[in-house]
Amino acid sequence: MSFVKTIKIDNTAVEIKFGEYKYEDLVIDIERVRNYCREGCPNFGVNGGCPPFSPTANQLLKDKNFILVIGKINTTDYTKDEFKEADKTLNKLLKSIGLMFKEKYGIEFLSPEHCTECDVCTIHEGCKKSDKRTISITGTGIMLSETIENLFHEKLEWANEKPPSKLIKIMCIISDNLTEKILEEFKNLSINNKL
Repeated sequence: MSFVKTIKIDNTAVEIKFGEYKYEDLVIDIERVRNYCREGCPNFGVNGGCPPFSPTANQLLKDKNFILVIGKINTTDYTKDEFKEADKTLNKLLKSIGLMFKEKYGIEFLSPEHCTECDVCTIHEGCKKSDKRTISITGTGIMLSETIENLFHEKLEWANEKPPSKLIKIMCIISDNLTEKILEEFKNLSINNKL
């Protein structure tokens, strides 16, 4: 079961859906997803939050309680530049939620984007900010399109010549024994309208 709330960020309505899910609820194909990363992502092999350095969903989520969170912005009339800004805003919003719960409870989260803690990633020499390193949910092997469609009844749209009609991002809070408490806090969560 998921909960829905709408918040305003910089005069943009962001619909947030969140709920507790189990490992069995996820569509996972680690090899396929990591091949997508290898073939199409500039962060593969160079960013500590991405494959091959990031752990898999099997390692992170099996036998754990977790909360999935999606953020959605209606981008029907957006230009490419407006869409890029909305993408940055949504990444920042979801990451700030994950960081808030991490700082408060010492739990981990999976970010909607690659790790952005350092200007130049040092993963090949050893991560210099391992306590702040974030793991991208994309590289863990979760088939995001299928998972979002199955659990949240939303269809991901991909940008081609023009921006899609909606922008959707997903993140995960590995809440374990704090799930009920965090869900209650999430229902009452208020976000500063400026990020």
